[in-house]
Amino acid sequence: MTSKHEVSDTPKATGVSKVIDHTQALSLALNILDKWGCSSKQKEQILAIKIKQIEAGFVDIKLSDEQLIRCSHVANIHAILRAKFTNPRNIYGFMSMKNNNPLFKGKSPISHIESGHLNELQACHETLKSGLFGPP
Repeated sequence: MTSKHEVSDTPKATGVSKVIDHTQALSLALNILDKWGCSSKQKEQILAIKIKQIEAGFVDIKLSDEQLIRCSHVANIHAILRAKFTNPRNIYGFMSMKNNNPLFKGKSPISHIESGHLNELQACHETLKSGLFGPP
């Protein structure tokens, strides 16, 4: 049995909500971080979770709201990269490449988000979403 988290994405009056599977959210984020070449320490910082918890098995893991948001940012960054690039080397390598965008200041996006600060992860997501790459 996996932990699930109900999240309302519309006003409560409609009664519409989504159920988030914590195990799937964490598994997806970890898979993406693996493909980005992140170390265990980087994964811990980015997702705000201890690798020991993961290594012990996370079938019944209960993530905090913040951890779910972090998983969402990772998945959304990955989706943006997949939409922009067709070459797997760019899709998975972009986050490790030096970038001269003002947010990254010549560093890689990974080095920016590995600080562990949620606002840095959100800023990376928003920067990529807002058109770091220019017009499609």
